[in-house]
Amino acid sequence: MNVNLAHQQQLRQAAAFCGAGDYASALSIARKLAKLYPSNPNVQMCYATSLRGLDYYDDARRVLEKLAKIQTSNPGIHNDLCITYQRLGRWDEALRSITRAAELAPTNPYVAGVRADCLFALGQLDECRMLISSCDERGMVSAPLAMVGAKLALRSGDVDAAVARVEAVASQDSLSPIHRAAMLYALGDLKDKQGEIDEAFYLYVQANTVRDMPFDAAHHAQRIGQLIASWSAEAMQSMPRGRLDGSRCVFIVGMPRSATSLVEQVLASHPDVVGGGELVAMQRAVHALSPAPAQLVSLMTDTSKLNQVSVDKAARAYLDAIRHVSSSALHVTDKMPSNFFHLGLISRIFAPGKEPRIVHCVRNPIDTCWSCYRQNFTSGSPFAYDLANLGAFYREYLHVMDHWKRVLPIAIHEVVYEQLLEEPERQVRALLDHLDLAWDDACMKFHENKRVVLTASQDQVRQKLYTTSRGGWKRYEKHLGPLIEALGDAVSV
Repeated sequence: MNVNLAHQQQLRQAAAFCGAGDYASALSIARKLAKLYPSNPNVQMCYATSLRGLDYYDDARRVLEKLAKIQTSNPGIHNDLCITYQRLGRWDEALRSITRAAELAPTNPYVAGVRADCLFALGQLDECRMLISSCDERGMVSAPLAMVGAKLALRSGDVDAAVARVEAVASQDSLSPIHRAAMLYALGDLKDKQGEIDEAFYLYVQANTVRDMPFDAAHHAQRIGQLIASWSAEAMQSMPRGRLDGSRCVFIVGMPRSATSLVEQVLASHPDVVGGGELVAMQRAVHALSPAPAQLVSLMTDTSKLNQVSVDKAARAYLDAIRHVSSSALHVTDKMPSNFFHLGLISRIFAPGKEPRIVHCVRNPIDTCWSCYRQNFTSGSPFAYDLANLGAFYREYLHVMDHWKRVLPIAIHEVVYEQLLEEPERQVRALLDHLDLAWDDACMKFHENKRVVLTASQDQVRQKLYTTSRGGWKRYEKHLGPLIEALGDAVSV
């Protein structure tokens, strides 16, 4: 069914919102259009993209699978299915989808880039390099190809060729804001690899300017104060307790870029543990109990809806999500870093004595924030695009964690990244003891684990522990005044 002129304008607006990373605004438009045009591929793919951007991966999958049955020979649908299956961890289906897309569109550079990214994520690096080389020979250029080429070069490869590839894409006038930012972040990383520090910093600033989202540090601090007041020791005593067993669950929390992926990889190398990655189930539970606008960090500042029914419902929904990861493993990890905001709720929705295990990852504050600033986050992290905001956000993160340590009835085990680098076996043993797990040598060989990691650390966790990232901020110290000032006394933590 063709889209009428008025709705075409709305579709273009939704697509523009997707291109800018404003998926909430895109979804409000695309959802309505999807009902009007159930078989139109452009409408349905825009709808699926907006769903995926907000982490509704299963919903996006259902939209695309239904569309694929109608439009069997549309490469874009199979391409988007691959991306969605990746996010769901369904790698066999992801490969089948992108292979089908490549068969239908063998000269499409975007499809080739998504296929290369899939190969990279699966650790099939030689095949990935061959594909990129073949695309270079045929003059095929796209943002995904450039991104994967940059990741390969950063590990071991021709950095100059990667720079040229990224610059060729970055110069395209038609590039969407989200892809333009990705190219700038990649160029910054490549220039950093070449030792061109000032140029790299300038590129990171440009990238963060493109990605910039509203973040009111003073308002965030006010909401943190409300969170802490709502979850005081006195308030928690009167809250209901859940009745379900949450002892299989392991929450790995902390600031983004604080080694949560590394810690999960270590644990997931143990035969009794399955890594769940960054699960959105707890965020959904929080939003259901205490809704907040999409542009705000999700916090549960209103506990008025907590009762026996609601806490059991939240626990049941979370356990269902864990069961989808593994129905048999002794422990399943959830390494969504921002779950540190929700430890109060996590401590209440499961039965006493059957609570989840909490692992808190800690890293040097400046290294952590600087790593966030130079990271192209795939989902909204509005605090990460400004150095002063990052420092302010980090301070409030410390306030929250200090509060939980005082009032929670369950133990929080800390893994300090720098200590893990210095004495890995001792730290890993302590971590396993916290989970009541026997020692297993595989945990020290985590880099040999073939599981696929979708976060920014997907390549790092396939390598042995290295110290080059420790203190990396010092090369940029002259540029980081606003961050260091905003961190204040948190620098010494």
